[in-house]
Amino acid sequence: MVTPTNEDTNKKEVSFPSSDPSCRLYGDLTIPSSSTANSSKLLPAIVIVNGSGPIDRDGNVPSMHMSFNTSNRFAEHISKRSSESAAIAVLSYDKRGVGRSQPMEHPDKNYHYRAGMMDFVLDAVEAVRFVSSHPQM
Repeated sequence: MVTPTNEDTNKKEVSFPSSDPSCRLYGDLTIPSSSTANSSKLLPAIVIVNGSGPIDRDGNVPSMHMSFNTSNRFAEHISKRSSESAAIAVLSYDKRGVGRSQPMEHPDKNYHYRAGMMDFVLDAVEAVRFVSSHPQM
């Protein structure tokens, strides 16, 4: 599912299944505007998989009031430096239990801490599957 976040930008909010069927993962897909004119060419993509801890799609740790916006900055930098011949898309997503990536029926503030390393690895695999199935990639 793709929902525009702002008509003036090339960043769109997207969602895709988590490896846990009770949760969807939400994130931002940034596609360089230089690539929208040539939609027949498939784009390479980068999936940002944030490190340990409850990190959101922007690269922030809201529960600790830490705002670095590293993922946003990286996606914007790649998007701005991409030319039509070398355009690269970027997907960054909220880890399970962070931001909008919550269990669908019973939101749980400790959901992130109940997941193990393999759960996060499988979620990253789902992110790659999502990007791989995108019609522009």
